[in-house]
Amino acid sequence: EAEDLNEKLTYHQKSYEIAKQIGDPVQLGASLSNLGYVYYVLCYLDKAEPLLREAFELAENTGRHPSIATRLNNLGLLHMKRGQHQQAYQVMRKAYAIDEERESVSQLLRAKHLLEISILLGDQERFQKLFQDAIAYAEKYGLERRRRDVLILAALNDLLNDRVMESTKRISVEQLNITKIGQLILRQKRLVFKLILLQKLQGGSQYLQKRGTAKNVIEQYLSMELQVPTHRLERNIITGLAWISLGETDKALDSINSAKITVEEILSRSPDVYA
Repeated sequence: EAEDLNEKLTYHQKSYEIAKQIGDPVQLGASLSNLGYVYYVLCYLDKAEPLLREAFELAENTGRHPSIATRLNNLGLLHMKRGQHQQAYQVMRKAYAIDEERESVSQLLRAKHLLEISILLGDQERFQKLFQDAIAYAEKYGLERRRRDVLILAALNDLLNDRVMESTKRISVEQLNITKIGQLILRQKRLVFKLILLQKLQGGSQYLQKRGTAKNVIEQYLSMELQVPTHRLERNIITGLAWISLGETDKALDSINSAKITVEEILSRSPDVYA
């Protein structure tokens, strides 16, 4: 993954230089957008922002509406990564409106980002309106994977607002209409939700009654075969926190040590990207 990003960065840098020499605004805008997005993914946000802004301005000046929506969305993602959630929402809402007018399938991707921001802002009214629109759109066009993504976000929103039963129903097999291919992903999502729930119950009598369940859930999560190093790192961090909350210091240290090994594995693959 890291090596691919390095290759993409080199490729888009060269593409940008060529586009500047040619001087075609459409080609230049695309090159700026691609290069800026790679910098964004690599977390070089100060390098990404001016490129993404210039790409947006070129699209706006040439009246290329699909490109305007995409580039507004990229700027919104940049704001999200910086924790500027209100600015991110405003920018992405404009992108959503453009796609909504054009009835573009990209509208559902924008909606997913807006739902994530609404959760972060704690804006339930905004979330519910977007949720209903997103589900209706996904069902209208048969976008089953996107519908599942939206349902999972709604489940997380319910969980964070202490609506535990509603959350469980949303991520049931029946609701997600999952196939055998997706069972592993579904299982991982549900285990993560349970771990979040256990964190919220910490300190209460209800939490103490669930210690056995908690340990079982964590052990299941740890037994899963995850091929992607960043997924394993995420799991080690989550389970480490869960073990700490259960008072299982030795097991927490095992998770932390596993996380360190995974970080070393990631860095050994491409230190210039992750440093």
